[in-house]
Amino acid sequence: MTTTTKPSVAEVKASSEAPFRQQWDACLADPPWPKQGGERHYDTMSLAEIQAMTPAIQALMKPDSWMFMWTTVGLEEISKQILGSWGYRYENRIIWCKPNRFGFGDPRIGIRRSTEVLLVGTRGNVRSHFRSQQDWFISPAGLHSEKPLEQWAILRRIVGPDARVLELFSRQRFPDARHGFWGQELETCDVSLLPWGYAVPADFTTPDPGSIAEPFTSKE
Repeated sequence: MTTTTKPSVAEVKASSEAPFRQQWDACLADPPWPKQGGERHYDTMSLAEIQAMTPAIQALMKPDSWMFMWTTVGLEEISKQILGSWGYRYENRIIWCKPNRFGFGDPRIGIRRSTEVLLVGTRGNVRSHFRSQQDWFISPAGLHSEKPLEQWAILRRIVGPDARVLELFSRQRFPDARHGFWGQELETCDVSLLPWGYAVPADFTTPDPGSIAEPFTSKE
């Protein structure tokens, strides 16, 4: 970090509205779901907090856009509801199969879950650039919650090579002018959700404990 003071709400609003406001063709979201084992590794969010991101999602995404949301098998149905509250129609899901996921399963029936679910949603008028994407793929599991690089190949096949993609809850950046990143673990983010009350360290270097941004008001 090079700054030493927290930006004003007005400054954050300006950075959120231009040039990034409603400029994203697709979103890849990996919310920190509660009670899925993530508490040992990072801060999680309640289902209500994730669902309440709706105004931010609506403001950042184009009216015609895609939503790709990672979730677990146990939370698939509630995740579909949240996808809908964000303004997206559930279209399908893609299953990630992890061949190196070992260990003990459910103590009663002994089955070990070794898959994760990528929900695919749309709003407005969008069309896939690829008509033969399978609804499953195989890739080894990495660190906890780490997603495979294959997700980007799948996403690009669907949304096209020129689409602008925003990754929410990102854990690492990579250089690509078509991509934007926002997340708790990043030193710099391409958008700020502080106007909607979702602060990350990149918003400021010396935050006021418990500070909450004033509500965002659309100019439209």
